[in-house]
Amino acid sequence: MNNTTETLVVIGAGFAGYWAALAARYAADSWEQELCVRVVNPTNFMTMRPRLYEADPASMTTPLLPLFDVVDVEWVPGTVSKIDSTNHLLTLEDETRLSFDSLVLTAGSQFSPPPIEGIKDYAHQIEDLGSAVELEQCLKQLAEDRTPLSVVILGAGFTGIELACELRSRLALLGNEAWATEAEITLLDSADVVGTTLGKGLEDKLTAALEKWNITIYLGRSIQKITKDQVELDDSLRLQANVTVACVGSRANRLTETLSSELDNKGRLVVDQYLAVSETIFSAGDCASALADGEHRALMSCQHAMPMGRFAGYNAAAAIFGKSPIHYKHPSYITCLDLGPNNALVTRGWGRAVETSGETAKQQKEFINTVLIYPQLDTRENMLAAARPLVPEY
Repeated sequence: MNNTTETLVVIGAGFAGYWAALAARYAADSWEQELCVRVVNPTNFMTMRPRLYEADPASMTTPLLPLFDVVDVEWVPGTVSKIDSTNHLLTLEDETRLSFDSLVLTAGSQFSPPPIEGIKDYAHQIEDLGSAVELEQCLKQLAEDRTPLSVVILGAGFTGIELACELRSRLALLGNEAWATEAEITLLDSADVVGTTLGKGLEDKLTAALEKWNITIYLGRSIQKITKDQVELDDSLRLQANVTVACVGSRANRLTETLSSELDNKGRLVVDQYLAVSETIFSAGDCASALADGEHRALMSCQHAMPMGRFAGYNAAAAIFGKSPIHYKHPSYITCLDLGPNNALVTRGWGRAVETSGETAKQQKEFINTVLIYPQLDTRENMLAAARPLVPEY
């Protein structure tokens, strides 16, 4: 690989990483500076993680090389295993070494299951593309065999609710309406209300949506053990489950632990107002815990990852060229929760006041999932203009 004097490396090519790379290129072009921008990622595509609860998860990717070619960003295939912040050096799993002048860590998050016996051996999860595809293949095989289906979903948060509400329509596509209708689907959570992480006041709407799809709900219950065909609860109640899906236990990529910095309870780097970990290392997306509005911390979501990436990439370039960084801000916040065919729920603000629901909200959700979150191939000028670090307006 050809080296240049100034090299900015982005680890990860998810929502934060993609926009960090483009924002760095935007900044360098604006200052008329030469900059080598490299993105280290095991694949040359972006996984659309917010869509992995949907049918056909194998199709939830978008190619990156055509986009990178337009804006002169280099893809380095591989996975980073070590960050040497003192010597500005990365080591990849194949022992390749890569130097950097400035770094943006956007390696995302990974499945980190709670300490439940059997969860690693018998529970599916949809935190990553490969796991989501494995779940789809399992459901497809059961559909082909016409095996009576009992699904238990662990976690009644955002992902668990979306998966539960979409599952019957997915099953109908794989098998038939009768098989999908007869399937037993159960949603479990240790919290006393559905969607406790989504804020107060939504329980009735969420419960009604789940009941519409005939989802059995168990709340305030802990799980003792998971086997191949059962989930055992704290009172020894055993639920039949030939498919168990864990929608709990997301944690920042373990690379955050290799840096000498404060971590939050999800393993995220506690960054400053410029998304900096140090003078030359920045972080964004699921790896970073940043104040979005001076009070609330950004969530592990693409809605926060994309603008965070823009700010982090710009500021990482600014650190190289001695320019002023820009204060990260994200005062606006919306929630768009999929509640199954023809239904969704849109809330606005950190208090999550309901803005719209039903089919109108579903159309908004589909626009977000199929258009808004996808990077767009365009002219270099337009692609870099879209990477400017601006305060989002909703």
